[in-house]
Amino acid sequence: MVIFMTFKTGLILCFLLMISSAGWSQILIFDYKNAITSPIYQGNRAIDKLCKIADICIPAHPANNKSWNVIATLDEQAGRSEFSAFLNRMTNQLHIFYPANFYEWHNDPVSMRRLAAWVFLAKLGQDPLLENQICGHWIIRAAARKTMQTLNRPFVPFVQEYPITYVLAANGIFPDKNLPVNNDPPGTPDSLRQLNDEYAEMLLDFIEKAGLFRNKNNLAAHLLLSALNEQSIDLLTELPADTLGADPMSWFKQNMAKKLLVFYAPVSAGNFESQYWEITELHWKDKKGKIRKNTLSSIHSCLQEKARFLPALRRMQEQLWNLGKQAHPGIQSAMAALRLEISAVIRGTSDGKKLADLEKVLLEKNQEIMTIEQYTEQAQKQFVQPGARLKHLLQAVRSFRQHENIYPGAKEVLDKWDDYQ
Repeated sequence: MVIFMTFKTGLILCFLLMISSAGWSQILIFDYKNAITSPIYQGNRAIDKLCKIADICIPAHPANNKSWNVIATLDEQAGRSEFSAFLNRMTNQLHIFYPANFYEWHNDPVSMRRLAAWVFLAKLGQDPLLENQICGHWIIRAAARKTMQTLNRPFVPFVQEYPITYVLAANGIFPDKNLPVNNDPPGTPDSLRQLNDEYAEMLLDFIEKAGLFRNKNNLAAHLLLSALNEQSIDLLTELPADTLGADPMSWFKQNMAKKLLVFYAPVSAGNFESQYWEITELHWKDKKGKIRKNTLSSIHSCLQEKARFLPALRRMQEQLWNLGKQAHPGIQSAMAALRLEISAVIRGTSDGKKLADLEKVLLEKNQEIMTIEQYTEQAQKQFVQPGARLKHLLQAVRSFRQHENIYPGAKEVLDKWDDYQ
């Protein structure tokens, strides 16, 4: 047994020596270290991510259409931003060629939208020459942005993924009447383009999680094919209210608030206080039919007529609970104590006199947070350089500047900011 083990060990050692002498081990290690940074790996990874998104959006092939298989190929002879696509109808393959300088184009929205358009056209069985007709479609923009997020920041909080929409939502600003995901008209400022892309990506996620891509007669294929046929479709009419449980606009806002305003990304302190005063203003009719108005601090003075305002008080309790889910962690305990006291008033086990003190504690804690937010904002303006503070906006402007001249003199302004930074 001992002889056998010694002989086996000797064979293994000889094998390892042979590999080392041939130089194979060094070659394997070299390839392993450079695989994930190679343009072939990264380029194929980008297009593979787009293919997976297309499969989610279009789980079934549209009627009478044959999808093309996507083949991603590195074009070492291509220029800086030279992308091309070739459709081989004999083999049912769409060959997408991308340039080698991955780290120059992977964060370029225009380039990524072209790739996304080709991938979705392949899924739909359409000619890649039709790319310009859907490059600006919200589904294409959403797929492109989602891919860039995966390639650039795979493990970051979603506040960084949706910087503009979070700031707006934290201050109570949501879309009003229409889903803001329509094509960007020429000359749209880059900050608004980025805002629209954030909305588009969130909408794509919400529809996918609601199962509407699977249940609504191939919704994504229907929308994209309509765009190819130059048919204008209102997305709101395509989203079924009975499936969403609310009208599409309310459904979108609810999902936005749920995604953006959670424990690590609460509403701003100023927005919280505004919503708090609006929620806690109690309107009710007394026995004479006169409209009365109370706040939590004065509700104990009219408890003899509690039966008349009890439904409104219960609604207030529910609204405060929803607001609490979006509130800063620093005031959660004060919110919980206030809601418990309201529950005691509703049950009849409290006279409500403690509500004024509990409300005072809550608002004082919120004022502390408001002071910190204001100080942080002023400190950022004073100490953080413009190039770092405006990173996302400058990045978007640079990307689009490569393809179209939106702002005269933008290059000179950007160069000055770069020098300052």
